[in-house]
Amino acid sequence: MPEMNNKILKWRNRKKPQNLVNKKDLCDLVVEDELINLLKKNIEDSNNIFAIIKSCIYNIEAEDSKALNEKKVQQINKDKNSPKPKENIETKNKIQNWLDLVTGHEYSKYLFKSYPGHPVSDKSYMIDPYITINVEEIDEVDGHVSKTGLPVGMAMVALKNGVTCFGNWKDGQREGVGKTSGPGMKCRGVTCISGSYNNGVLEGLGKVETVEGLTLTGRFDRGYLEGIVVGRSFSDNFYVGEYQRGVAVGPCWRRVEGGGWLHGVVDKEGQFTGEDMMYIYPDLVTCLVGNFRNGVMIEARESMVDMIINPGEEGDILHVRAAAPGPGVHIFSYQPSDAQAMSVDYQQQDPYERDRVECRRSAVQNAGEGVFAITDIPQDTFVCFYHGIYIEEGKYSPQENCEYQIFLDWQAAPASPSLDILPDAWSYQDYKASLGHKVNHSWQPNCQYAKFYHPVFGHTALGIRTIRQVARGEELSTNYRYDVDACPEWYYRLYNEQ
Repeated sequence: MPEMNNKILKWRNRKKPQNLVNKKDLCDLVVEDELINLLKKNIEDSNNIFAIIKSCIYNIEAEDSKALNEKKVQQINKDKNSPKPKENIETKNKIQNWLDLVTGHEYSKYLFKSYPGHPVSDKSYMIDPYITINVEEIDEVDGHVSKTGLPVGMAMVALKNGVTCFGNWKDGQREGVGKTSGPGMKCRGVTCISGSYNNGVLEGLGKVETVEGLTLTGRFDRGYLEGIVVGRSFSDNFYVGEYQRGVAVGPCWRRVEGGGWLHGVVDKEGQFTGEDMMYIYPDLVTCLVGNFRNGVMIEARESMVDMIINPGEEGDILHVRAAAPGPGVHIFSYQPSDAQAMSVDYQQQDPYERDRVECRRSAVQNAGEGVFAITDIPQDTFVCFYHGIYIEEGKYSPQENCEYQIFLDWQAAPASPSLDILPDAWSYQDYKASLGHKVNHSWQPNCQYAKFYHPVFGHTALGIRTIRQVARGEELSTNYRYDVDACPEWYYRLYNEQ
């Protein structure tokens, strides 16, 4: 084989690169000797050649991953003191202090304060219009009834429209403590109203339970909510704003699940609707500002909270402003997934996630890609998001490989909806809109899954939150908590090894 031997000699004596820039160059050098030996022996078994190449590439990728991670850590340590995008720390601290105040119970003293200088809404809304009850409206009375058919004393009155009114009755009106509830109240956006009645009209401190699960506490004046109103729920939701004649006015705040906030001057209906609304991420700095309708993001751009317009002193409502988005900034909108597809731009990164983590080759053997912190992250901090197709409880994923499938409510699982990642989003090169599915498994994790309402994904996402402090350059991990009777082979093996 003189001709072949000349080619081999030419190959061996070629000039080798000083700096390897890709895996192909590295593969050339590593497999060279093995291939030459096979050719010299005139072995034509291509399977042997391919096996050698495959083995070499696997080892190369492992070494490549190790070297890349070491290089990344070195770069991170080198850049620790590098300048970051400027955020107004003083503004952030003032916002945090004010939110801590209003979410605390001491803030209730401001519920009785009035603010005559604020703009007056041209709308009015009496949330409980049942001042006087007529006999024709009554379906049933649980209590004493007068000769005219009206309730007398303490009684529960069921109306024909599905509303139930409880209280101490006299001449068809309530006096003292009472409440109004029932399915018929849902058209007014509430499920229950309670407080003190005077001649059938709510006066003084009262509570309103909304269909959204908030319990609003505020002061009633002639049946209308007036002044500062605070709303709480059993979940993470919270609301604070000013009411005039039963309608929210001016700047209001609403915390959504996960710790983000809706903020802005509400419209004449008291809704988070307008061209200058914002969703503020839990860091109270990163935000999406733009057009919202009833709290849903229609079109918004990335920005940062940079100025306090009204400091919110003496019980007043804090009002902040975001910096003007730069030219060419990507437009975000509310795009939750369904059971078949994710509607988001696969290449558009979440700004909050982008500033905290990155995806690269995992240090875990055979794990592929992983997620790493690019800054020191405190405990109990959301760092990234797990978005996928939304699968209703009891339904199945449209794909056979369900290794990415995860319950949305881990407390209720398996009686819970779930998320799954379609194959076209498995690779980081193909999908960058969220990185949560790239967080690898560990029996000693530094993160956990938690419910999170995202302005783009809505409830078709989970948040990944740290359970301890995570250092810059550290890889994130969670416990996948697979069912060992129906789990991937690799998980079952690790389960038995632990």
